Amino acid sequence: MTRTRTNGLAMMAVAAASVGGMVSSAMAIDLTYTGIQSLGTYRISMPSNAENHVFAGRMSFSVTSSSDPRFATGSSIFTFCTDLQQVAIGSPRTYEFYSNQDDTPAGDRGIDDLPTPGSPPMGMEKAQAVSALYQSRFFEATTGGAMMASAFQLALWEIVFEPNAAGGGLGTLDLSSGAGSFRVTQGDASARSLAQTWLDEIAGLNLGPVSDQLIGFGSSVAQDQITLIAIPLPGAAAMAVIGLFGGAVARRRFRG
Repeated sequence: MTRTRTNGLAMMAVAAASVGGMVSSAMAIDLTYTGIQSLGTYRISMPSNAENHVFAGRMSFSVTSSSDPRFATGSSIFTFCTDLQQVAIGSPRTYEFYSNQDDTPAGDRGIDDLPTPGSPPMGMEKAQAVSALYQSRFFEATTGGAMMASAFQLALWEIVFEPNAAGGGLGTLDLSSGAGSFRVTQGDASARSLAQTWLDEIAGLNLGPVSDQLIGFGSSVAQDQITLIAIPLPGAAAMAVIGLFGGAVARRRFRG
């Protein structure tokens, strides 16, 4: 979450997905931001070379209402953000769903279609890397302390905002890489080091399909979030599973 010249970049955000706060998709959810677990702020540099101080950590939301039975009204969820241009608001805001399970011929709603502000949608390679990160480290990020929560958010941002390599593949997943890339230049050293360790694990994998359990919450005017609706294995066990089966099956869209 960003802290800069206005409060608009001070926290994570949810907001209405269109004028009037209504969403065109039949699958919609109203979420209310309730807080963040973070070690504090980090100085980041975006691919545009714009620099900001941002909060990095695990966000919590309450489900105000939902058309999806996977998210019970009144329940709480943990998310991490993929958008550094919006705000967090402690009142209900409406999101559209993005997930492999919801990606139907009626519209592009896979994780790879999740909007990235100022850039094209996430794309398949990044979606696969994001899925691997969630399957291997979401457990630590949601059950561990603030350092692990901050590390997870930094790793997620690196995957999402690092420019693609030639041919559309993943760029170099290095938090301290040079100009023209996403960088983290200040902030808790232990969280930055752990984030890089997790990124190195992802970079060494033969990435597999995007998990159906991965759910994105998207808005054209507010900060996007991603959660996992089933707690995965702890990191080492999950990474072993991903390493064994990753790449064996390519993710395929449902086309009827």
